[in-house]
Amino acid sequence: MARKTPCFNGLSPASKKSSLAKSRNTRRDTQHEVMLRRELWRAGLRFRKNVESMPGKPDILFPSAKVIVFCDGDFWHGRNWPALKRKLAAGSNAGYWHAKIDANIQRDRRHSTALQRLGWTVIRLWESDIKRDPFAAAAGVRQKVRAASQAQQNHNRNGTPQSKTLRFIDLFAGLGGFHLALSKLGHKCVFASELNSSLRKLYGRNFGIDAAGDIREVQPSDVPAHDILCAGFPCQPFSKAGSQRGFDCPKWGDLFERVLQILRHHRPEYLILENVPNVQWHGGGITWVLMQRMLREEGYHIHSRRLSPHRCGIPQIPERLFIVGSRSELPNFFWPEEKSDKSLSILSALSRKPSGARKLSQRAAKCLEVWQDFLNRFPKSVELPSFPIWSMEFGATYPYEDRTPYAHGLKNLHKFRGSHGIELKGIPKKNILDYLPSYARNKDRKFPDWKIQFIRQNREFYAAHREMIDKWLPQILEFPSSFQKFEWNCKGAKRDLWKLVIQFRASGVRVKRPTTAPSLVAMTTTQVPIIGWEKRYMMPVECARLQSMHELKHLPEAAGPAFEALGNAVNVDLVELIARALVPVGKVKLK
Repeated sequence: MARKTPCFNGLSPASKKSSLAKSRNTRRDTQHEVMLRRELWRAGLRFRKNVESMPGKPDILFPSAKVIVFCDGDFWHGRNWPALKRKLAAGSNAGYWHAKIDANIQRDRRHSTALQRLGWTVIRLWESDIKRDPFAAAAGVRQKVRAASQAQQNHNRNGTPQSKTLRFIDLFAGLGGFHLALSKLGHKCVFASELNSSLRKLYGRNFGIDAAGDIREVQPSDVPAHDILCAGFPCQPFSKAGSQRGFDCPKWGDLFERVLQILRHHRPEYLILENVPNVQWHGGGITWVLMQRMLREEGYHIHSRRLSPHRCGIPQIPERLFIVGSRSELPNFFWPEEKSDKSLSILSALSRKPSGARKLSQRAAKCLEVWQDFLNRFPKSVELPSFPIWSMEFGATYPYEDRTPYAHGLKNLHKFRGSHGIELKGIPKKNILDYLPSYARNKDRKFPDWKIQFIRQNREFYAAHREMIDKWLPQILEFPSSFQKFEWNCKGAKRDLWKLVIQFRASGVRVKRPTTAPSLVAMTTTQVPIIGWEKRYMMPVECARLQSMHELKHLPEAAGPAFEALGNAVNVDLVELIARALVPVGKVKLK
């Protein structure tokens, strides 16, 4: 049946052909709607679509969060209406199109207002913006859905919040994760500090703020007055991968004291601090007890929790310790809800076969092929180990349970076998440690319990599958020790490395499902996650998306500094969730 030529207010379009061409944009499931829905689905969001019963018939609806999304076509909904009006005026039947599109614009406003009065958050996205970067469009929706859900929880617990714009400072700012999160809540940064000169310049380009350098060279009185102090103070003194010298670290140990001095001088109402979880265990727990006592002595009621983004609906894994504080008590503060979400996926953060991505080296690819051969040799009925596989223990017999090899006496090791079963007989005493695994060469009297357990598990595994492993073992010997260890962190997954996410770490070759990315630690370029199905490394822009930093216009130009900065960064969405429950929400500029 032929479509009728539309008319409006007694006016007819110039031609049936042109009208039908333009009216196709009003149909459901247009290309840009499908692109956005696909990205939202891949990000783990579930929704209703094309809801006829709501004003404006929303394209996407999130019932529990009370968020509605319209995907507006640029032409029909009047994007850059003054310019479009001038363009239409040069064509035929301008009166019809002016009246039609102007009416659409007014109708959109009425529908948005009606929905907002009913308590809905309304998001309107332009067709061309979605097509240009569907990930960014979906990320914006995801943030607003999460924020709306959190706001509803706040309202249920605390009543209607008052809008108030606060001032915050961003210490040890890095790429500005705290800045992005607090700005989303409508608050204003009045001061930032960052020791790295390159990151300081980048901070200025991204936020228009000239960050100070070493905070130890800034007097507390020179820091502007503020309401919120944010600080992700350097973790090297407390990290397992760092010096672990704590407050005695000559380079970084005094930085927490500098934070206390600023708190003491300005007495801001709120604080948000971040560091590695090992802070709580450093020095047998004494460091953590001391830090809490110092903060309380400055007048703060504090709460702390170890949080990982993936437990809060964000496909990233690094666990961090967060500390929040207020000069008033915090009876209504609550941490983000943690839950298992099987729909999480990093796929929405990945570009598809991007140009310029670094490919796997031949050596790395060959190593993965050797480990793939290892997986292929095991029958499906045999479950792969959940503990790290240390191939050096296959055939090794050196003592490890009661004493370390060193404590056993180097002269007494000749009757044992070392790494990969090599005989120690006849090896000079001064060289004998070189033939043991690197983790077994220390001069302590006894190994820690976890290391003893891993060695025992690997030797038992070898004994159970010796015939198969002995045929495979020679292939792994040409690689460095970190390539000779393997972590299968995807129990039940199909044993195909090229369909998974891989990372070469000092602890071994780590393999994960694409549900979450490996921890973005302060990475070297060799530790960057590998996208198995494209046989390439992740790109800095993809890692930025995983850290919820896709809104940054500028990242470090070189890959090494970019990955290092992203590995040190806080996850923006996670910080926003925490801050939203702690501080009032300011006047947010809607996009």
